[in-house]
Amino acid sequence: MIRALSLTCLALVMVAAGSTAAMAKDTIAVLGLEVIDPNGTPTVQDTQVAKDLTEGLRARAKAGTGPYQLAAGSDKELADVKLLNSCDEGTACMAAIGNQMGAAVLMYGKLEKQKGAYQVTMKLLDVRRKALEKSSTDIIPLSQASNSAELQGWAKKIYGKLTGETSTGMVAVRLKNADHGTILINGEEKGNITNGSGQVSGLAEGKYKLAVESEGFHRWEQDITVTAGQTNSVPVELEKSDDSIVGPPPPPPPGGGPEGEQSHLWRNVAIGGGVATVGLGAGFALYWSKLSSTGKYPGGGIFDYGNKCTTHGGMLDQGVPGECSSGGTDKTMTYVFGITSVVALGVTAIALVKTVTSHGGSSSEHAERGHRVRKPEIVVTPVVSPTGGGATLQFSW
Repeated sequence: MIRALSLTCLALVMVAAGSTAAMAKDTIAVLGLEVIDPNGTPTVQDTQVAKDLTEGLRARAKAGTGPYQLAAGSDKELADVKLLNSCDEGTACMAAIGNQMGAAVLMYGKLEKQKGAYQVTMKLLDVRRKALEKSSTDIIPLSQASNSAELQGWAKKIYGKLTGETSTGMVAVRLKNADHGTILINGEEKGNITNGSGQVSGLAEGKYKLAVESEGFHRWEQDITVTAGQTNSVPVELEKSDDSIVGPPPPPPPGGGPEGEQSHLWRNVAIGGGVATVGLGAGFALYWSKLSSTGKYPGGGIFDYGNKCTTHGGMLDQGVPGECSSGGTDKTMTYVFGITSVVALGVTAIALVKTVTSHGGSSSEHAERGHRVRKPEIVVTPVVSPTGGGATLQFSW
């Protein structure tokens, strides 16, 4: 039994080792590009372009998105290793250089300056078989070579052609609290979400604005980075929108906010108008009581002034001294009290109606935001007669 278990364990170890070996990628060494200027010595700018392009190629290998991984100690220059090994770039001597660096594959080439551009020639050598796998030639305009971002794009393109590295990546979205939705990349619909999962493939390497929309939820957004040959998995938890929350409308604010402030203002106006009306009425009553107690106008009403002032030869009748002057004043005061009381009463009535309507009213849902909109049940409108001789108040509900 013990022997059988030992054999089983040994078999499992061998299978695991074989799987690990199968999953391991071959190593690749990327030599620094050799700079050639047919018209003379390469300039500092030419050397910098070759250096940036080499670093871009090595960065692709370090990313591990292709079939190879960068070999340790592969930061060597092509011109140096050729000189040290007396190599003329023949496949045999270049394979020997690759063996020295512990690489299964060797990538090398040169940057040659031409009129208005650089010609980049690259080779990929299988070190074990001592055979050239692929080669490429690209023309990079001087304007693009001076731009770091565009130069890195050329490095990615060249590396992809030689190694078969995928130049696009994928985004996978997993919803935590919804089953369906839409995936948007930079504002454009690119995929659907079903059963909580969705993905978008074929995205060029770079940065994007990822958004997710689902009915009943707020729009979700996030900046993401896509790497060639890799899948960027993004978990998403959506926030419910106001429209998805079913319930009674919120009560109007008692004192704060526009509605509360308006109600408070009209209530104060109503109180003030009521006090003014009562005060004017009381004052008018006292004034009328004073006129009655003095015995003025015993033969007529309060507006009867016609027979209270008589003249004789231009002189006032001595039987009723002061009647002419006091009669005009009393009449004016009567009108002032009456008209002012009516105005105060009208203002009070309008303020009372406004106080009620600012608290009451029907509500309707705002379709876009889900906010309640208050509508007054009673509308008070002043209406002036066509002739301008008077005005009334129109109540509508």
